[in-house]
Amino acid sequence: MEKQRNTIDATPTSTAPAGSVRVEYTLKGEEKVIEKDYELLVVACDPRNLYGICDYTTTERGIFDKLKNFTFHTSLPKVNVPKLAQKHAVIFAPNPLEAMAGNVYGFRNESAKQFGLDRANEMRHNLVTVYQLVGPTDTPWSDNKFREILHYELKQYPWWPFSDDYEILDTVTTPYFNHFSYEDLEHQLPWTLLNIQGQNHSLYVHASTCFESVLHCYAAGATHGFSKGIRLENVSCFPGRP
Repeated sequence: MEKQRNTIDATPTSTAPAGSVRVEYTLKGEEKVIEKDYELLVVACDPRNLYGICDYTTTERGIFDKLKNFTFHTSLPKVNVPKLAQKHAVIFAPNPLEAMAGNVYGFRNESAKQFGLDRANEMRHNLVTVYQLVGPTDTPWSDNKFREILHYELKQYPWWPFSDDYEILDTVTTPYFNHFSYEDLEHQLPWTLLNIQGQNHSLYVHASTCFESVLHCYAAGATHGFSKGIRLENVSCFPGRP
């Protein structure tokens, strides 16, 4: 049966064995609260997602409150295939991406990815993923705010090959790249976070607290990108707005 965790006590309690973490949860569809004690709690999600669930210490909460993140927003419109054949399955505009102001910065033709560009050009409709990115904000953007920008900009961009007659079938908003500000880096918050690993019998392994792939990314970039350039098939890049 599916387990749904209600509360997590990340510090020893009077009823739990010394040096343990008490987890309380209910089974879906049942009211009985199940309590179990563990020697170690591993938090593999954004620790901020457990606010109100996990009893973080003042130190832990002070660190997590400082985390900032970008936000990716993807839309899946159903578009009419243009009369003029598409030459690119992916178009990327780096300037709108660099601005991180919620602008549309590119799209990927999912129909072309699945069936090939020639076949996609023969269809009546294509499914296209449209990408937007916004930097850290005080309050999360709503789906409508992203959608308003998308509707406005797709009418302006000369590299958008489709008309403004489309239907958005689905959207996904994803927090991305949790990080600390320059000021918090100067205050050595990443090292403060490192020092609390294992305290209160808890480990934090989400990407916001560790980046285990940094050497792999550097090696891949050095091998395939930084020194030799990157070759992308069926990709077109534009400098942004005209």
